[in-house]
Amino acid sequence: MAFRLTLAGQELSAPAGAIIGLIGEDPAQFEPVLAAAGESGELIVRQPFLSPLRRIRLVQEIESRRRSNGAVLIVSSDPELMAMCDELWWIEDGRLLRKGHPAELLPAWQRDGFDRFRRQHDHAGIPPLFRKGDGRARLLSIDVCDAVGQPSAAWQTGQVASVSVRVRFEAALEDPVVGIMVRTHLGMEVYGTNTQLEGAKLGPVNAGDERTIRFEFLCRLCPRMYVVTAASHDPDGVWHDWVEDAVAVTVGADRYTAGVVDLEARVSVNPL
Repeated sequence: MAFRLTLAGQELSAPAGAIIGLIGEDPAQFEPVLAAAGESGELIVRQPFLSPLRRIRLVQEIESRRRSNGAVLIVSSDPELMAMCDELWWIEDGRLLRKGHPAELLPAWQRDGFDRFRRQHDHAGIPPLFRKGDGRARLLSIDVCDAVGQPSAAWQTGQVASVSVRVRFEAALEDPVVGIMVRTHLGMEVYGTNTQLEGAKLGPVNAGDERTIRFEFLCRLCPRMYVVTAASHDPDGVWHDWVEDAVAVTVGADRYTAGVVDLEARVSVNPL
């Protein structure tokens, strides 16, 4: 046995030659485990970021320690290092919450963090980048909503999401159009639509009338932050009220995907 310790009444032990990764909301809670490993002379790796050369050298050092029956503890945000672990220990509130293989525990930990964020942020308001229009309508609210229709600053890839726009018309309009645009935080357009394109007619309306328009869709976005713009305008594009980057939303997923859209690829391998 490489080392053992008692944590909040729980007996933890690392077998000789094991690579153990530590995960949790507060890295300060890892200190009792790291202290026990340090007293036993085990290799402790703290690497939030690695250059390619440093990663190669560190992987060689970890493998060398494993072959000499020494344990290795890793605290890192580097996915390649965490994937090397034989086991992850998830530590929260000073105790071991769960332990298991990285393929099982990392997605569970990521989902937990995303769910915490979603519970703590039930709205996604940010100062608009700009607002303009001739004032014949005013957007009263722009809400991004989760799979159960509740305002939320978080969407989940593969689940239903929606944007609700509440508008008050300040003048009589024959055929107003309300639309949305989703962009990355760097400004790249990802998806946009409006009531005219979707065949949903709002008018005619009188001054003082209000409408709430809900755009619902299956979220196929890759994990990252996005911003949502909304506008009311005439069919020819003359703006009544345009609110640029009105709300922000963070998309989470059970697995990493690159880019902005998850196309759900199906992969097949033919026999050689």
